[in-house]
Amino acid sequence: MLNDETILEELESRDLIEYEETTGLPQKVEANRHLREREVCAVLLPHIVEDVRISNRELERRTGINARTVGKYRSGDCFLRLLSEYTNKRMIGIRSLALEELEKILSNPKLNENTKIKGIALALQHSERMAEIAIATKETKEVDVSELMKELENM
Repeated sequence: MLNDETILEELESRDLIEYEETTGLPQKVEANRHLREREVCAVLLPHIVEDVRISNRELERRTGINARTVGKYRSGDCFLRLLSEYTNKRMIGIRSLALEELEKILSNPKLNENTKIKGIALALQHSERMAEIAIATKETKEVDVSELMKELENM
């Protein structure tokens, strides 16, 4: 798993990036110093999280990373993995807040019965979906050694 904060701290300690005073977002220090893919992705992530519609040219202006490099890595697996991890962390927080609000609503004695039933149904759907996800992550696909050997032979 990639940790963009650790990567950014490492780049800052090596004086490869600095943080802009007004926005606090990372930017490359020297144009002629090259960064590895995961480092570029870690620098890009805060900018794109702030404005997902930001252009590659604007990212180049803000970060000092060439627009072609930005475009190449922005659509790559490394960046998409970082963005996915960030989004999942945010969704956990949002889901938690939503469940707290639902719990408050359901515990209100003045609540209309139909509304209460809809809230209960929503809570049950959520718990069912979370159970499905938990089960899916625990399931492991059985490995057939003969199939693996055939694949290796075909290579």
